Amino acid sequence: MVNAPGMVDVTAEVAHGRRIALARWVAVAFGLIEAFSATPPLMGSPTVPCALVAVIALYNLAATLAGRWGVRPERVVMAACFADVVLCSVWVFLGSNDAKDRSFILYLPVLLECAMLARWRGVLPASAGALLVIAGSLIFGDAHLHHAIGAGDMTFRLVTIVIIAGFAGGFASDTHRQHLALVDSASTDPLTGVLNRRALSAALRSLPRVPFAVVAIDVDNLKPINDEHGHEAGDLALRTTVRVISEIARSGDIVSRVGGDEFAVVLLALGADEALAVSERMRTAMHGASIASGRVRISIGVAVGAAGREAVGVWREADAALLEAKHNGGDRVQVAAGMTTIGRTIGTSSRAAITATIDSVIAEGAVDIVFQPVVSLATGNVTGYQARARPRGWREESVEPLFRTARQLGRAPDLDWVCRRAALASLWKLPRDSTLFLPVTAGALLDPVHDVDQMLLLLDAAGAAPSRLVLELTERETIGDRGRLRRVLATYREHGFRVALDDVGEGRSTLKVLAATVPDYLKLTRGLAANETRGAQGVIAAAVAFAARTNASVIAEGVDSEEMATRLRGLGVSFGQGNWLARPAWDIDEVSVRGAFVRSPAWPERRASPRS
Repeated sequence: MVNAPGMVDVTAEVAHGRRIALARWVAVAFGLIEAFSATPPLMGSPTVPCALVAVIALYNLAATLAGRWGVRPERVVMAACFADVVLCSVWVFLGSNDAKDRSFILYLPVLLECAMLARWRGVLPASAGALLVIAGSLIFGDAHLHHAIGAGDMTFRLVTIVIIAGFAGGFASDTHRQHLALVDSASTDPLTGVLNRRALSAALRSLPRVPFAVVAIDVDNLKPINDEHGHEAGDLALRTTVRVISEIARSGDIVSRVGGDEFAVVLLALGADEALAVSERMRTAMHGASIASGRVRISIGVAVGAAGREAVGVWREADAALLEAKHNGGDRVQVAAGMTTIGRTIGTSSRAAITATIDSVIAEGAVDIVFQPVVSLATGNVTGYQARARPRGWREESVEPLFRTARQLGRAPDLDWVCRRAALASLWKLPRDSTLFLPVTAGALLDPVHDVDQMLLLLDAAGAAPSRLVLELTERETIGDRGRLRRVLATYREHGFRVALDDVGEGRSTLKVLAATVPDYLKLTRGLAANETRGAQGVIAAAVAFAARTNASVIAEGVDSEEMATRLRGLGVSFGQGNWLARPAWDIDEVSVRGAFVRSPAWPERRASPRS
């Protein structure tokens, strides 16, 4: 990742390098003039000076081509600086008519060049090379050319070179630090430490001639975090976003904050498919990042540009794709029109199609219910069923985009209520002694229009007691007023309802939410349940301990193998859901629980029984 100081280093070195390259070409021309016009001729003939000029021209040409081929600028600069020192030393020794007295002053501009381009990193190796070449030249001249040199004269020359190098390196480094301090305040976002919008605009105008992609990013839920938890929580969400995307961006890529909750990442030397894969990794990586105030989700727009294309226009295309991703519900990656995957949206239908589905479900009750068995990991018995609503004709694997869009349209309580009615109308399909886990959103649960009395009427029509129902509080939205939530849940519990807290271990199921709900069931996310690291197992153990202290039960979601079921059972998890245990079914008679069941774990087992 490139931040502000790094960007200044690279662009400054490139700019200085171009000036020095121009100066070298001028030096080549003057060298040729001197080689043929000096009186007496240098070294007796112009052959050797012309050879030195040719060497200067060759490495200068190689440095120019290396910059265009994408070689790191600092490496080109260092190589050219070292070559200048060597060529200067040879020229002084062989070409000067004043080889013993004052010609070493030529090292002053050379070492200043090294200092301007690379500071101490250039001066130290350059001065070391100069000392070795001078000493070697003088010794060679004394032995073969009869240029006798005294110890004092030798010491004077070498000490002078060291003083010049120290002055040049120190001066350049101090100047550079002062320059960075001034530039840093003008180009860096003070909250996140990455480039600001102005610095990004400057960087886009000086990109190398390689294919690139611009990734426009927006934090989906920053306003609710600011409103409910304060701006300090919002600032933490922004810093968390920068940390995650910066860990995925490579060295050399550019990360910038361009607005309040908007970021941009420039990915260099990547095509459409690679840029899309990196963007999707950024989006999914945010699912593993959590803060105390909830989850952080991002929407992404991606556009690619060919080498040499005007980058600001690509940025505008990425921004337009980001706007479409936001309109389609957020937490997704949208590519710009014209890319290989033209107009492709990841994991969702269009917003218009989702809105039409919501209208159909609410107006016509066009929703079906499938039942996901909840299985005891100790006995293999089905102890309950989770109701899952599926709108008719819905093709996506998850219904999350449906509820997210309904929240944005202000229709989430109505959609939630229709799904609840459909689930309770299907309650007759279940065994009379079974428990139904009914997902509800916090907003719908707190909606005064659909209170506990209406739930009791629905249960009365279904001929069922409230004790058969577990209200599964989902994590689709932030739980803001925890005090009111506590009071509403207490009212439901007075009538015999039980409560489950879903998605424990994924962001918002914090200690405050657990304390407010005191759930009868804790449902671990698949991401946590499948994680075998010591940290994840510690979180599971903490959830089991909380459940034991509050007389609750722990249910693991996404159990997809015997090994996973056995490990979770050994950690004290009582129940599980997952296709390996039993697949969801429309008809309860089609439910089949795996016959060969969980092996006994090799470690002591802690069990908790569900309250009835």
